[in-house]
Amino acid sequence: MNIKEAIITAASAAQARGTMPILTTVAIKAVGGVIEFTGTDLQVGIKTTAQYGTKDFSCCIDARKLVAAIGVIDMPQFSLAGNNLVIKQGRTRFTLPAFPFENHPGLQVVNGTGVEIDSDIVKLMAEVRYAAGKNDARLFLNGVYLNAEKGKLSVAASDGHRISLRTAPIDGEFKIILPVNAVNQIIKYRPDKMIIGDVIHCLKDDFEMVCNAIDAKYPDFTRVLNSGSDSFTVSRDEFQKTLVALNVLRDTTSAMAVHMQWRDDMLTASSMGGDRLSEAENQMPATYTKEGEIAICLHYLIDLMGAVSGDDLELSFDEQRSISSSRENAMDLIMSMKL
Repeated sequence: MNIKEAIITAASAAQARGTMPILTTVAIKAVGGVIEFTGTDLQVGIKTTAQYGTKDFSCCIDARKLVAAIGVIDMPQFSLAGNNLVIKQGRTRFTLPAFPFENHPGLQVVNGTGVEIDSDIVKLMAEVRYAAGKNDARLFLNGVYLNAEKGKLSVAASDGHRISLRTAPIDGEFKIILPVNAVNQIIKYRPDKMIIGDVIHCLKDDFEMVCNAIDAKYPDFTRVLNSGSDSFTVSRDEFQKTLVALNVLRDTTSAMAVHMQWRDDMLTASSMGGDRLSEAENQMPATYTKEGEIAICLHYLIDLMGAVSGDDLELSFDEQRSISSSRENAMDLIMSMKL
């Protein structure tokens, strides 16, 4: 990793939390021709290293200003001048206020024990994260749940109205809820090695990341996973085009419902805008086990379409309470809205 990549990567974890402005900085330590950069928000911490021949020094620098400075410098040269860090190349020079290195919390110390998991599991996290909550008061919903037991790994995310689940075989047992921002960093940097203990420890060449878990118990999501014995099937392409058309009305409301009714060998999908004046509807051929109807959040359906593939879309329904798409080692379920 070159110096610019190392700085940008470490700085991506720097973020203020509470009354700790030091978390907006990147800690820099140069020793023996190696330079380290560390950023953390106490939930996710990232340390990167690069080869760099310079005098030994250490300090903390505002992450935003540091990234901006190296954005216009290809080969930065660092030096401390009193209480400032000087960054220069040729006639370009930046002088940034430096803070004591020891004020930075650094990367959390990991005890080294835990279960090593395959990096392929990152793909499963990426597939389910769309369903996780956002700023929910129930903290456990703001993360991705990894549960390994009896040789099976379940990777799940839910916001309380929908759930996305993937499964895979695994050795070892653990339970951990990773915050979405931690999952985003793991997906972005795709570590070669991940060890799950009380935290998840990620390693890749000259990159190290420690992600703290959400301290909560995840609910038993298996209670809502009955997909129902009835289903309807439509063309996936036509259904997706219908959702795009209905989404034109969505600018008037953020939680617009799609009312779906299947009978007479057709599926009718319709929506009404928040002004109660705008309306859109489309019909498409459908096959089904029995007639039915349901109301589902539009943007949830749009997200679901990004999770499934194939020419035909088969959705199971359960007494008009939910719809779901089940595939091998995968399931995505959405609870209904009031009709």
